[in-house]
Amino acid sequence: MFHFLGNSTFGYIDSPSLFQWMYRCYTQPDSDDGHGMLIPFIVMFVLWRKRNELLALPRRPWVPAICFLALAILIHLLGFAAQQPRFSIVALFFGFYALVGLLWGADWLKATFMPFSIFAFCVPISTSETITNLTMPLRLMATAISTWAAHGVLGFEVTRRGTQILDATGVARYEVAAACSGIRSLISLFVLMTVFGMLNYRSGWRRLGLMLISVPLALFCNVLRLVSVIIAGQVFGVAASEVAHEYSGFFTYALAIACMVLLSRWWKENPLPQPTVLSQS
Repeated sequence: MFHFLGNSTFGYIDSPSLFQWMYRCYTQPDSDDGHGMLIPFIVMFVLWRKRNELLALPRRPWVPAICFLALAILIHLLGFAAQQPRFSIVALFFGFYALVGLLWGADWLKATFMPFSIFAFCVPISTSETITNLTMPLRLMATAISTWAAHGVLGFEVTRRGTQILDATGVARYEVAAACSGIRSLISLFVLMTVFGMLNYRSGWRRLGLMLISVPLALFCNVLRLVSVIIAGQVFGVAASEVAHEYSGFFTYALAIACMVLLSRWWKENPLPQPTVLSQS
């Protein structure tokens, strides 16, 4: 159904397949949705890590899950009729979730709810107004903080105009474009910390805390990257700033991961109990 009757937006992608539409969204140039290709593998990894807990649960059909399956089909039909493939993506993964409950029971639905929720990151946002409304405030905030740090703390003669950073002569030397807003780091860190919290914590507040901390941490790392570009440009010239722009993201992302690990040590929790796998005849 999702391959032959999954996509009705023929004016944009001439294919009836929802999977082809998703692939094009994930792989188009300058896409902020490339992580969507990895999400199914991340979900499989989380489920594999929870395998002992899952296999210890009773497995029996649960008929009420048919209602969830019917709702998933209805969401897809509405998305297909309205030419909104994102609705169909939600229906696709919600349908998988409904099948788990239909075949194996309500206990499996409860145990797999958090892993299946990660599929929400498969919904593309690059081509929607949501991403524009989100990236512009991030760009302005990153520009303002970076300019303050470079001028007020480090003493460089730079000023801000919108999302541009001007040198002492008033020439725009740097611009925080949409790709430099930090949205990619924000999404990737949010996914990473969500998965990390699922695998290492039982308490909901620790999981939620990690997810929320990913937002200021991503902003901090993006500002640190922008400041490094300004320093390189002011001290060593334009060529050095281009090199810093190209490679500094790797170091700031590594710093974010290190902060996550240190935070997890501070928020250390007792090890998760390992349930015993029950043999079933």
